[in-house]
This record gives sequence, C-alpha cells and structure tokens, in this order.
Amino acid sequence: MTVKQVLSAWLTEHGFDGLCNSDVPCGCLANELAPCEGAMTGCEPGYREDMLAFVDCGCEGSGTDHWHVTTLPMHPGFLALLADAPNWVCLECGESPDQASGRWRWAGELWEHHHGYPVGHVAAERRPKETKPLDSLPVADAENAHADGSAASADTVRRDVGPEGA
Repeated sequence: MTVKQVLSAWLTEHGFDGLCNSDVPCGCLANELAPCEGAMTGCEPGYREDMLAFVDCGCEGSGTDHWHVTTLPMHPGFLALLADAPNWVCLECGESPDQASGRWRWAGELWEHHHGYPVGHVAAERRPKETKPLDSLPVADAENAHADGSAASADTVRRDVGPEGA
C-alpha cells in the first residue's frame, strides 16, 4: 500500500473530500491525490465545494462548472438556509432570493434584497403555505352532504346541524 493510498483512506474515513493548499492555491480529491506530482508538504485536509459557471471565483475555472477544495465545510445550517431560499419573497418586488447574486444576503433572521440607492436593503418574508378553502376539502361522509349529494361547507353544516351538532 502506498502513502497516497493510506492518506486517501484516512481522508475518506474522517469525512474529508481531499487536500488543499491555500498558499499555491491547489486542491485535489482523495481518489486522485497530487495529480500535480507535488510534494504535498503544505496541504491540509479539505472539503469539496462545487462552483457554478456563473460564479466568478477568480480561478482558472471561472466561467465553467468546476470545484475547489477548501478547509471550511459548508455548514449544514447554511445549506438548509440555501435550500429554503425559494420560500422567501422580497417585500418590495416579490423576487425570491438568488444566493449567487450579490443583491441578496442572509441577515441572521431573514433574507434581504438590495434595491440600490436610495432604497437599500429590503426585508423578505417567507411565503405563506398554500391553504385550501374549506369548501374545496373533500366530504368525509354522507352526514356532511346535502340531500342532493352536493358537498356541504363547514358553515352550512353548522347552520343545518347547529353549533353543538344538535
């Protein structure tokens, strides 16, 4: 077994995706360590971070879908915020957060959308969950139907049967 194989197994066993060296900058995945044939003396364990083409990260891969290896993992709580972002809307324009845009930021408790001067940052709110009107709910049994077979609304049931069901 080679040193690279031992290191690769250790990285995987401990939850790392590969190695990175921020001084160079350089990064490689555990299944293909040091493709550069470098000495790996300044490398540290790291996590894969996928980069999309529209994110200008300043590296040679900018403009394409690519990845980096970084020493800081994406925190699960932050990943949950990103996943929940489509459920929020800007109170000013109704747009949903776009994490790749510099016009959106997480402000600790809510998303904010930047509208430029003089408006500045505008709070976003979570969209309310879709609720069905009472009349659209299915009739549970024949007791909740009119004599002609049409569904009765809760108001009609209360009016016909009475508030206590008497």
